[in-house]
Amino acid sequence: MSNSSSKLLGRNKIVLDFISSTNNYIADHPDLHDLADGTAVLAYRQSAGRGQRGRGWLSTPGKDLTVSFLLRPQSLSLHHAFLFNKAIALGVRKTVARFVTNTVKIKWPNDILIQSRKVSGILIEMSWLKDRCQYAIVGVGLNVLSTGIGLGNRTCSLMEYGYAEKELDPVFEALCEDIESYYNRLNEGSSETIEAEYQAHLFGRNEMLTFAVSEGEREMKITGVDELGRLCLMTDEGPRSYNNGEIGLLI
Repeated sequence: MSNSSSKLLGRNKIVLDFISSTNNYIADHPDLHDLADGTAVLAYRQSAGRGQRGRGWLSTPGKDLTVSFLLRPQSLSLHHAFLFNKAIALGVRKTVARFVTNTVKIKWPNDILIQSRKVSGILIEMSWLKDRCQYAIVGVGLNVLSTGIGLGNRTCSLMEYGYAEKELDPVFEALCEDIESYYNRLNEGSSETIEAEYQAHLFGRNEMLTFAVSEGEREMKITGVDELGRLCLMTDEGPRSYNNGEIGLLI
């Protein structure tokens, strides 16, 4: 895989044939504190790729991107941790949107959908010293050339929506550029534009949808995602907010 043309992400790149998880590889690296900001770790095949809340991530070796980035945000406080998630999700969404003409949305908290079908998942693991982020490991699984992955019609790949290239390089380069663009905005303090864009691309916003909650299934309207990363909904009883893991969207 060629080197990234971005200024930061992917300039330092580690390519592995087989690994349990690219996120684990960075987290367990003996020289973690010396690894450069923007280091990318790519794997041809993972034995234990992970998604949100311990779920597995399925990919086809050599046909999909499985990559983790080491990032060291400037002055990111615990209170604004989810703003980092929003910036990363916007970067991945932009990459997907480059290669398809269909609608691309962010499903809370940070799955990327093409027409309601999942094409990419993001796993972010952060290390904190008191209330300041020391580093973040950003894992991205992006289905590019594979077909028939995992959950059938609930997942998809770029190729199914018209991606004509037969290589992963163009997608990897775009991913580095797009995540870096939003990462730079975050470091520059452009929180309002990140917030506005995330809300604009939020799947199901202002729509009545069916959710699974502790008391069963309920019809509620998504109104947005707050600064703490909670999904905000309008119910018959008034506004409610839920943390990740407390609610599931049924699509």
